Amino acid sequence: MAVLPHSSLASGFLTGKYRDLENQPDSPRGGRARSYLTPQNIATLDVLVEIAEQHGVSPGAVAIAWVAGRPGVIGALASARSTIQLESLLSAMDVTLSADETGRLTAASDPAPDESPRDGDRGVERDFSA
Repeated sequence: MAVLPHSSLASGFLTGKYRDLENQPDSPRGGRARSYLTPQNIATLDVLVEIAEQHGVSPGAVAIAWVAGRPGVIGALASARSTIQLESLLSAMDVTLSADETGRLTAASDPAPDESPRDGDRGVERDFSA
C-alpha cells in the first residue's frame, strides 16, 4: 500500500512562517497553521529549520523531502500561492536527507508512547509523523 499525504506542509506551518502568535503573516491558511503551535511542533520546526540552513534551502523544501522520504510514501502534496513559494518547494527535489537528519526529525515529531494523535482543528496538538 502506498500513501500520498495531503497538506505536507501542515497548512504552511512547516515553512517556518507561523512560529509564534505575535508575528503572523496574512494568509488564508494562517488560522489552520496556528493550530500547530504547540511546544512539540515548534521543537520539530526548530530541527527542520536547522537542517534547512545546513542544506541551503527553505524549511518547506526539507519538510517536503522528509515527508516524501517516509516509508510507504510515494509523494508529498503541497500548494503554493506564488512562483517564489513554488520555486522554494521545488528545491525539495535536490534535498537528500541523511539518516541522522531523518532520525532527528522523526524523534522530534513522534508523539510520546502514551499519547495518540489528536485533531489539530480543535486547537490541540497535531502529529506530523506519517
